[in-house]
Amino acid sequence: MHNFSDFILTNDNKPTTALKNILNYCAINPDQPLNALIAQTQKQWLRPASSERWHLQETRKSDQKTYLLTLFKEIGLVQQFDPRGGNYDYILFMGGDLPGMQERLAYMLSICQEKIIPRNLVFLTAERPLDPEHESAHLDFENQPKTEYELLRFLYEHAQLPLSLSSIAPIYINTPNQMRNNRICRATTPDTLIEWLKERPIPGSCLVISSQPLIGYQNSVTHTLLSKKFIIESVGPEASLEISTDEYLDTLARWLYQEGILRKVTSA
Repeated sequence: MHNFSDFILTNDNKPTTALKNILNYCAINPDQPLNALIAQTQKQWLRPASSERWHLQETRKSDQKTYLLTLFKEIGLVQQFDPRGGNYDYILFMGGDLPGMQERLAYMLSICQEKIIPRNLVFLTAERPLDPEHESAHLDFENQPKTEYELLRFLYEHAQLPLSLSSIAPIYINTPNQMRNNRICRATTPDTLIEWLKERPIPGSCLVISSQPLIGYQNSVTHTLLSKKFIIESVGPEASLEISTDEYLDTLARWLYQEGILRKVTSA
């Protein structure tokens, strides 16, 4: 089982050597206190509030991206992470955009074919409307899905399931849109977990299905919101070559922020 926090922070809340290298490359002082570091990376790396991950375009030259990818791999943002195998009380499948959910679904089906036996399958998804260009334009079905929840349900119901999943009735957590700063926003990873916790799940072992570069961030969110009675293991496939350096940095900023909450350095 991987301790993802160790990739970016030491036990005394200092950046690891690998994270320092990224911060120095981006002209951010790595020696400042963690709360100040979080504030600066939020300001410098987060995408605009009105945009999504898939809107981010590559802004760096090829050699710069190649170098940064080596650093991102050192902090666990790029490579595939696989489960130790065995029985789990829950698979927690993280929703996302169309390519991400397709990738995660293929990964989940493959590991359940080989070495994973879950007791419950929980899809943490949302009523986010599909992006017309990024998602809907690539679909051609009758009764076209209109939301992330509808799309994920369609993908799963039309998948060829391994025996370990065929007898399980999946649970879909269709998280409502949220009101933030007087505007309606799509649900985030924390929102979907909070919505699931309203069902009062019995604590147990959880295999979190994510994908890169989000595994570390979503692992941190899950550890923050679930009680210590839950045993959490986070896994998923490697990052697509199409992911931009700005998306990596956006994800890293969110991960650092979440680690600050988990370590009680910042508040939610």
